Amino acid sequence: MITPDYKEFQIGKLLFALVLPVQLIIAYIFVNEMGVNAVNITGFMVLNAILILIYLMFYGMTTIISDDRITVLFGIGLIRKSISIGEIISVQSVENSWYNGLGLRIISNGMLYSIDGKHAVELKLKDNKRVIRIGTKNSTQLRRKIRKRMRD
Repeated sequence: MITPDYKEFQIGKLLFALVLPVQLIIAYIFVNEMGVNAVNITGFMVLNAILILIYLMFYGMTTIISDDRITVLFGIGLIRKSISIGEIISVQSVENSWYNGLGLRIISNGMLYSIDGKHAVELKLKDNKRVIRIGTKNSTQLRRKIRKRMRD
């Protein structure tokens, strides 16, 4: 296995802040059989299974730089993006606007991979006019690591 040159994990605090209260409300309604049509056990189990799947898919984001690739993984790694260092023509530190949001999304000039905060690095690739933004806690450090790999 290749040892990464850089590895950063960010937890999806907003996911837990929004989804966990919903899950607790659903559990409370189920346990207390509230409402005209109380939630049955099947509905309760399906809703919980969906929420657990959301947690597993998006609980955090890991950014890894190895010898020749940058890999971004969400949650348990089923959602991922891998970028060859050789395809990058420029990298710069940027701040995401609030309207760009979080997660995996299309932005006006490319794609955004972010789970927390507004700091990111923006990668311009050789074969595409669009950019890729990767959210990070420390955009300066991530930018330096990528530039170092581009020179090697």
